[in-house]
Amino acid sequence: MLDDSALDVTIAGDLAYVATAGAGLSVVDVAAPDSLTLVATCPLPSNAVSVAVDGNYACVAAGESGMHVVSVEDPLAPFVLGALDTPGTATDVALTGNYAYLVDAPSVVRVISIDFPSDPRTIGTCVTQGYISDVELAGDHVYAVGTHGLHAIEIADVVAPPLLACAYDTPGRARGVTVEGDYAYVGDRREGFRIFDISDPEDVTLAGFCDVAEYSWQAAIAGDHAFLACEHEGIASIDISDPSDPTLLGFCDTPGTARHCEVEGNYVYVSDHVALQVVDVSDPANPMLAGSCPPVSGQIRGVAIAGDYAYVNEAPFHLMVVDISDPENPWVAGRCEISGTPSLYGVAVAGNYVFWAGTGTIVVIDVTDPTSPTIAGECHLTGTPREFAVSGNQLFVANTQAGFSVVDITDPPNPVLLGSYATEWQARGLDVAGDYAYVGVYESGFYVFKVYERYDHAADTGQSLPVDDLDDDFVRFRFSTSQVDSITWELSMDGGAGWAAQEPDWLWTVAPSLGSDLLWRSTHTYTGRGLNPACTSLDLNWLYRFPVIDSVIDVPNDQGGRVRLHLTRSGYDFTEESDTPIVTYNVLRRVDDLATRQALLETRSEFRMAGAENTGFAHGTELAGRRFVTGGAFAGRGELPPGVWEVLGSFAALQEPEYICLAETLADSSDGGLPHSVYCVTAHTAEPSVWHCSYPDSGYSVDNIAPGVPTGLAVSYTFTHGNELAWDSCPDGDFQYFRVYCGEGEDFVPGPENLVHMTTETEWTDPAGTGWDHYKITALDHVGNESDPAAPETVTGAEEVPTASSFALYQSSPHPASRVTTIRFDVPSEGGKVTLEIFDLAGRRVRTLVDRHMTAGRQAVKWDGLDTDGTRVASGVYYCRFRAPGYERTFRLTILR
Repeated sequence: MLDDSALDVTIAGDLAYVATAGAGLSVVDVAAPDSLTLVATCPLPSNAVSVAVDGNYACVAAGESGMHVVSVEDPLAPFVLGALDTPGTATDVALTGNYAYLVDAPSVVRVISIDFPSDPRTIGTCVTQGYISDVELAGDHVYAVGTHGLHAIEIADVVAPPLLACAYDTPGRARGVTVEGDYAYVGDRREGFRIFDISDPEDVTLAGFCDVAEYSWQAAIAGDHAFLACEHEGIASIDISDPSDPTLLGFCDTPGTARHCEVEGNYVYVSDHVALQVVDVSDPANPMLAGSCPPVSGQIRGVAIAGDYAYVNEAPFHLMVVDISDPENPWVAGRCEISGTPSLYGVAVAGNYVFWAGTGTIVVIDVTDPTSPTIAGECHLTGTPREFAVSGNQLFVANTQAGFSVVDITDPPNPVLLGSYATEWQARGLDVAGDYAYVGVYESGFYVFKVYERYDHAADTGQSLPVDDLDDDFVRFRFSTSQVDSITWELSMDGGAGWAAQEPDWLWTVAPSLGSDLLWRSTHTYTGRGLNPACTSLDLNWLYRFPVIDSVIDVPNDQGGRVRLHLTRSGYDFTEESDTPIVTYNVLRRVDDLATRQALLETRSEFRMAGAENTGFAHGTELAGRRFVTGGAFAGRGELPPGVWEVLGSFAALQEPEYICLAETLADSSDGGLPHSVYCVTAHTAEPSVWHCSYPDSGYSVDNIAPGVPTGLAVSYTFTHGNELAWDSCPDGDFQYFRVYCGEGEDFVPGPENLVHMTTETEWTDPAGTGWDHYKITALDHVGNESDPAAPETVTGAEEVPTASSFALYQSSPHPASRVTTIRFDVPSEGGKVTLEIFDLAGRRVRTLVDRHMTAGRQAVKWDGLDTDGTRVASGVYYCRFRAPGYERTFRLTILR
């Protein structure tokens, strides 16, 4: 469907942005993959070879013509906002936020700011080895690949507070600063216009000078021309094609006091107090006043341009938004009042937000709708912000009192001051390019600050993050790798401050120095064509002074009360340890029972820990044959964790990598929860004062074995005072109680619906029992384990079921009932129609259980607590009504949920 060669594609939502050899940028609707539709194209001056999209912008690498910024806010009408013609050949691009990362072949990766999409600027470069063909973004890095492998380029981190890199004392009073390429342009008040070579930002030199007029302020740069705001003469046009010899071309006198300007296309926008003035500079040698927009009130003190709008600091209390779509007829499109914080100069725009300089305050204004700006937030500073510069997520501030400040605007409505550098005199003007900020300081001259740190990790190295988040020193380590070709390894114990070479031989090695921040790094050496030094796996272990409880696991298939502690040994539990080898480990459990702790306070009986004289662990309290010690401030060495601890036992150190020991718990898990027991393990040396304690850990035990099946169940059916049940006692030590179940038929399954009784006794009489009832019993332990059910071993009296002589109704059982209850009644020999119904207290029928002819005998019906619709009834009192020929009776029935 595309007539030209498609070279790259990026998908954003339902749209594909395609770089094509002839058409430039093409936009394709891919909502229906089986019916792709070309919706728009944006022609470019040369073949588009790569495209990246983020938000409303696409950046296109277009070979010899460099990089182009395309607005895709309306995907149906994309258009070029700006372009950067790079020295090399633009072959690939990646984009995130306001930064593009461009391959400028053959071997340069350029960092390009699109803070102002109409004027993309190179702010940093990285020269790599070999030919670079592709870049990709991932996290905090740009990855560039080419003939010399993979290069990882770290995206800049802000430096706060900023670092002074260089200073140049100008003869006058440095005010406005503008940076373009390798040069900084400074208005030096009465000493004219100065150009500095900043190719080495930490060693700036004066490149050229032009005596323009008194009161030089700030310049705007466009190609080979600088347009300088001169307080009384207006705008000066200066040829800067030769930075060593700038030449004054002419003036355009503005009505007011010109101190700040911005250039956009063929126009310079000047804040000169009385109005926003528009100067036509299409002929730089003859600049002419083309338009003007006066303030509604106050004075025009600062201006920033974004798209079709100029954002003006209308001092002292307003932001004024001026529509400049027709530069010669600017008009006020919107206005925002800022109360209580009068302004002097600064204003900057970043995306949908404007930053407005008030006295001691930065005010953030939302300009998503430029015609209706609203205040979104603020940040209080010491002093008065005078000028702003935005780079990435940072706002840089020239402050008349505090000097040079850095403010984080990652969340624009909530700016945060990161740090400041207190200059000797007032900071008046600034600009940011690459990793540096350039500041004009009123009486001190031209300052350069480092504000970003960028790193180019060589392609032959790799480094870990910290491997552990504890603050305890490592004493031994070992590691092994699976690798091919030539790779060497180093370890650092202090977060990278010092490194020591190590072999990955899986042998325990004493740490070269004590430290708590263990890192590794590798160096991969290329030894020949086709040989790739690669590591596919790395195993790293480390040990502390103290043992580590790796896990506390329940002992399976037992009666509970026990866990196994799995331990990693102390780093001093080695045969070759000569100074303070570990000889014994003690296992301790924390005492959480208040009664036991109170009893310990009242006893005076003591014991002495063997081999632990003269230590905090030397003495303990003995109570009822158990030994206890008290913890203190815990540091992992020679101290116990806070609390009272019971000494459960000890075992010898045998230089084993791991140990497993049994420990008793305080309770088993149950339906009521998982009661954890807390343990620690101490490692003791032959020196009494040297011992080390693990961090505490906890676990719980489970009783996995139910009591045995009850024996000797006998049922005697007696129809005068209920059915009598008896059985043998339970021999299990953790027995808690019996459950009695009653159901219909010998094969019924015990469950909550037929539970009729619970008891610790070995006998029970069912007062509502009949000759048709069947019984089973189970035994339960203290954690809720239930045995299999036992059926009766003997049954007596079942054959003596009496014949009913008349209708009769008996109270339900169990009563009260939670789920199911049994209602029994008699039917005489002649039988008859029986109706059995349930009513609520209001007399409404809840359920009809029986409504039919019944034969003679003692009958039983169960009610499962459901109404006619199958809905479970609520707790409360209900009525059971029984009707038969010549007989009617009602009783109360209680349901408890």
